[in-house]
Amino acid sequence: MPPKKKTNATGEQTNASTSDATLPPLSAFEDIVDSRFKVQMKDLNEVVLNIINQRKMSLQKSLDFLGNKFDELLKSFTLLQEKNKQLKSENILLKNGERN
Repeated sequence: MPPKKKTNATGEQTNASTSDATLPPLSAFEDIVDSRFKVQMKDLNEVVLNIINQRKMSLQKSLDFLGNKFDELLKSFTLLQEKNKQLKSENILLKNGERN
């Protein structure tokens, strides 16, 4: 069987074997794909790391905010306990004063 004929851009027929000879080896395409894949993986890793860092910063801000609110609540609770003790003392003094 004769080799298959192909038509090039100008409409001329050529042998398939002669046009295949002008193609670069498959390994060159593999190298191009590998290098593009590596670049895309690097870019993707950077995007993921940026997202992770943003989430970490957001979580840290939230933890700081909650920690500050907890400190405020603890301070208020302590003040209320002291006020409660003071009022109990005054109440006892008032009750004792009424009995006398």
